[in-house]
Amino acid sequence: GGAINAMNYLLSLGHTRIAHVTSPEFQAIRPCLDRAEGYRRALTLRPVPFPYQRILRIAPRGPYAPKTPMDRDDREELLRLFTGSDRPTAVFCMNDLVTISLLELFDEIGVRVPRDVALACFDRPLASDTPWAFSFASLEQDLTGMGRDAAWLLMRRIRGEAFPAQRVALPTRLMMPA
Repeated sequence: GGAINAMNYLLSLGHTRIAHVTSPEFQAIRPCLDRAEGYRRALTLRPVPFPYQRILRIAPRGPYAPKTPMDRDDREELLRLFTGSDRPTAVFCMNDLVTISLLELFDEIGVRVPRDVALACFDRPLASDTPWAFSFASLEQDLTGMGRDAAWLLMRRIRGEAFPAQRVALPTRLMMPA
């Protein structure tokens, strides 16, 4: 899936210390569970000299998230991780809201993408006028296809058709940094 593709991209650049940043708000949602599993699977499928599995959960900020400061514990954990001697050389983010939160923290502490840390995420953040807008890889999802498939399934339910729950997986496309 998409998470494995993003991880393979980061691994192909030579990164072995790759953190996965996700959010507790989304951790029980199937696509987010799949992304975390893809992160773990990619690290076990590729022979890396130092398997570095760090999964961090932060409350996201951004245009669709509450306009509140990052949780103090989240911030402290991220600061410890990204200012320490064993900091990740790359990060795989669960979605655009988590990515924006992380990039805001990077701006504060002087971590530059891609010079200091490589980044790959789902859903390119909407803020294209920022200095980091196109400095990392992102997985583009087929939003039109998602809407089409969801509407089709909904219409079938409205018509009274009985069918088991279906899992629809649409392909993603890895967009490379500029």
